Amino acid sequence: MYPVCHSERNILFVILSVKEIYIFPYQVFYLRVFIMSGAIRSLERVILPVAVTLGKQIHVNAIKNGFIRLMPLTLVGAIFVLINNVLLSFGEGSFFWSMGIRLDVNTLASLEQLKVIGGSVYNGTLGIMSLMTPFFIGMALAEERKVDALAAGLLSLASFMTVTPFTIGDVSAIGANWLGGANIISGIIIGLVVAEIFTFIIRQNWVIRLPDSVPESVSRSFTALIPGFIILFMMD
Repeated sequence: MYPVCHSERNILFVILSVKEIYIFPYQVFYLRVFIMSGAIRSLERVILPVAVTLGKQIHVNAIKNGFIRLMPLTLVGAIFVLINNVLLSFGEGSFFWSMGIRLDVNTLASLEQLKVIGGSVYNGTLGIMSLMTPFFIGMALAEERKVDALAAGLLSLASFMTVTPFTIGDVSAIGANWLGGANIISGIIIGLVVAEIFTFIIRQNWVIRLPDSVPESVSRSFTALIPGFIILFMMD
């Protein structure tokens, strides 16, 4: 084996140093991955049992199932919002404007008329989210409690309208802000509270019982009469 001179030793040291420079970032990367994996496993051990417990909680399930039933409304409304704000928008500041596409004034006016349709669909879908939320969540919770779901949903909707202001200044009207997504938390709370009160009253047997000869649909209406009176009186 040939002896290594001083210059060769310097070259060898530089090569090893360069290797260390290039290897070290990979070592840091794998170290970070290892640390993150450990942190994720620790979080899973803490959060997963909580998530499973919440998933079995009856009120969380009612909220989840209620919003699942609302999904057709939200999807249709979202599609028309997308059409209005992207496909039918060619004015200044729009997506097509940024791409250099320009339309004449008459075409823009025609597109604005088409956007009125999308606006009406929005008002009938996403614009009434707070109105539909108590109905579907009240129904979902009543189903979990094994009581009349339709009656609970209708009473939840009626309770929401009972607490909603019917005046704007001196005019008798309902503000759109009370029906859209801005008031959705109130709808959730009302749906849960009304369904629980309805369940309590039914289980206490504070209801009107009709003979078996009466049709079931009529009997169910009378069964919900006293709970409805109590709930709406409390909400007023």
